[in-house]
Amino acid sequence: MKAETLKARTISSMFWKLMERGGTSLVALIVQIVLARLLAPDDFGALAIMLVFVNLGNVIVQSGLNTSLVQASNVDRRDFSTVFWMCFATATVLYVVVFLAAPAVAAFYQYDALVAPLRVLTIILFINAFNSVQVASVQRELQFRKIFWAGVVSVVASGALGIASAALGAGLWALVVQQLAYQVIYSFVLFVQNRWLPQFTFSAERARVHFSFGWKLLASGLLQTGYESLSDLIIGKQFSQAQLGLVSQGKKYPAALGTTLDGAIQPVMMSAVARAKDDLANVKGLVRRAIKTSTFLILPAMGLFAVTAQPIVLLLLGEQWLPCVPFMQMYCVVYAMLPIHTTNLQTLNGMGRSDLFLKLEIIKKCYGIAFILFFGLVLKDIYLMVGAYILSGVISTFVNAHPNKRVIGYSYGEQLRDIAPGIALTIVSMALAAPLALLGLPALGQIAVQVVVFVGHTRCLRGCSTWRNSNIWSEWRARPFPHGVAAKSYTGRYVLHGRNLMAADPILVTRSSLPPFQEFVNEIAPLWESHWLTNMGEKHAELEAQLKDRLGVQNIALFTNGHNALECILEALQLEGEVITTPFSFASTTHAIVRKGLTPVFADIRRSDCTLDPASIERAITPRTCAILPVHVYGNLCDTQAIQDIADKHGLKVIYDAAHAFGVERDGVSAAAFGDASMFSFHATKVFNTIEGGAVCFRDSSLYDVLNQWKNFGIIGPEDVEYVGGNAKMNEFCAAMGICNLRHLDSEIALRKSVHERYMERLAGTPGLKLFDVPANVTHNYAYFPVIFQDEFGASRDTVKDALAAEGIGARKYFFPLISDYACYRDTYSSAETPVARDVAQRVLTLPMYASLPLNQVDRICDIVLGCQAR
Repeated sequence: MKAETLKARTISSMFWKLMERGGTSLVALIVQIVLARLLAPDDFGALAIMLVFVNLGNVIVQSGLNTSLVQASNVDRRDFSTVFWMCFATATVLYVVVFLAAPAVAAFYQYDALVAPLRVLTIILFINAFNSVQVASVQRELQFRKIFWAGVVSVVASGALGIASAALGAGLWALVVQQLAYQVIYSFVLFVQNRWLPQFTFSAERARVHFSFGWKLLASGLLQTGYESLSDLIIGKQFSQAQLGLVSQGKKYPAALGTTLDGAIQPVMMSAVARAKDDLANVKGLVRRAIKTSTFLILPAMGLFAVTAQPIVLLLLGEQWLPCVPFMQMYCVVYAMLPIHTTNLQTLNGMGRSDLFLKLEIIKKCYGIAFILFFGLVLKDIYLMVGAYILSGVISTFVNAHPNKRVIGYSYGEQLRDIAPGIALTIVSMALAAPLALLGLPALGQIAVQVVVFVGHTRCLRGCSTWRNSNIWSEWRARPFPHGVAAKSYTGRYVLHGRNLMAADPILVTRSSLPPFQEFVNEIAPLWESHWLTNMGEKHAELEAQLKDRLGVQNIALFTNGHNALECILEALQLEGEVITTPFSFASTTHAIVRKGLTPVFADIRRSDCTLDPASIERAITPRTCAILPVHVYGNLCDTQAIQDIADKHGLKVIYDAAHAFGVERDGVSAAAFGDASMFSFHATKVFNTIEGGAVCFRDSSLYDVLNQWKNFGIIGPEDVEYVGGNAKMNEFCAAMGICNLRHLDSEIALRKSVHERYMERLAGTPGLKLFDVPANVTHNYAYFPVIFQDEFGASRDTVKDALAAEGIGARKYFFPLISDYACYRDTYSSAETPVARDVAQRVLTLPMYASLPLNQVDRICDIVLGCQAR
């Protein structure tokens, strides 16, 4: 997704998420106020105990799998269905456990009436098994408007049912009805908009992939939920259900306010970070904006809530709830720290670092649980127990922030500097508003006066020029440009990430795409433990499995490079005689044929796409012909059906050189699926690279062992060698690079597409320039941008190339000369036999094409090209 589009969708999604959080929380607040007046603290205490089990169950049911669906680079319906069936099976097991354990739970808390409500409330697990997958689908596409409508409708309807039940004297059951109805209605409304239903399919391989990510979030979620619920369990047993109800009520409102504001930002930010994670400068900018925005929303809100807590409780809930005020104020401090907690943790999730997420949760819960147990069981002080959350929260701000110094370059010190003005602003405003409680005004009057003073002071400070200049304006001027986007500086120079592209950075014809450095480091880190660096290790196997899935093939073998892959498949197919191929390709194509003792025969190409002309293939066939080796030149797919018809007619093998075509599809069918075999190159300059590497996909599964033997010296066992093979095994470092780059392939191709579209916009329709259109039924990879300069253009290909070179811009005559004109082949072949290929080779020029090529540099290239025409 382009940076500009991602930014726009992120802002829109944050708006709808804020609307959903704000709207639903406002209605939920009203519902809770009414229920608090109709029900006793004991009822809320009993609900808190039941929600401990339900919330823990929900964490286990989801197992972090929904987050895996959101952050994964490539998912389809099989992924969503697989995750659903995993969640549903887990929910079934957990419901049976809770159903059977309900009497024991009721006996432990000496509350027999808890059995039936607990069993009914736990039905929520099944609903959330379905709903978590729905929500992941919507979050992944940043369609938060759907969540808004689901949230608003469900909170209004369930609130009405809960209030009606309480008014009729249902007691605890009113709370159960309200909780269960909310989940059912939410799920239904979201389904009506999203129309997602699971398929009866399950992929064990994809289950392993998602669970390998999600289990860490499962563990951290259990730790977090258990940690948050620990005090409820202790208070419910050590003190009383009434006191638990007071603490629960004191926590509920700050939690609702904090999670409403912060929750509008964080899910959107995780989705945005997951899509921009290959550009750390862009990610850091997104995270800084998130932490600042949430800080300046949440800190003042919590400060004002703490100051006005007593009159608010008295006015809305009544005198019976006044003992909850100290707890409410303490939880305001806890939730004021949400921005620095959740922003850092969601960043780690978005960057795919759930491993760090889990480690952080373990560290935090160790000291957090120790504090709670000490204050609750040793000192037996309910206020100190709640205070333990404040102490843990302060320490955790550093713990959560520390890893992101390494992951995205955003240190704890920088974060504190970014939020320090908000902290100071809130403290000063509280200091001015708090003493007004001494005026002895009625509750409503006290709230009004304190709000006016607090808000007025806050707005005054925010409006001062010093504040603006030191934060908002300076941040805007210093903001990094998004990945792949350059802009003119105020001096008129073209700059990208602060560098002068025109003067200092030559524009190459292509540039290697790399994953975030730390991501690659994390991927290869296990090699230091295993010491397994080559010989088809775990990374090799993992990449093979991922490529099978990506390309939709059953058989694939990895190699050190594409050339070795091509040689090995030619050897494995046991070919003898002549192989028809194209002279319009890289030398490796013909070299592989010759090095295997075969004879290349050159057929001509089509002007329309530079691929082999089926008619020319037919004319080149002799009794010695054994195979056809076409090339998907520039990622343009050959006429595969016509070629296959010829092969079937004459009993020939078809091996495609698909070095340029990774990721290309026609009518949803991958380039890897055509012919008897297809070779891919993963060289550093390809759309998908493993630093250096290659692969071959093939139809005959029996060739897998043969290929693995050929690339491993012909070894068939510990004491025998069957073939005179070579060493062509991809090492673990290259495989790890492939695993990383595969995660970013979609964004890589999307950025290349934007470059392609700008070229087409500027150059299409120019007399004398032949460009290559992408057919409507083809999904292209935009590997190259070739231009054929015809006589009508008025300037030769070489003239344009020299003009570009004079401006530090690389362009390549790709392919020139023809393979048949190379010194090693010219005595045997003549390019006159392939006149179309010879003419195209004299006229073609590939212009710079890579994902990070700034669009204004594309404009500059086009200006130079078109300027040659005007000379």
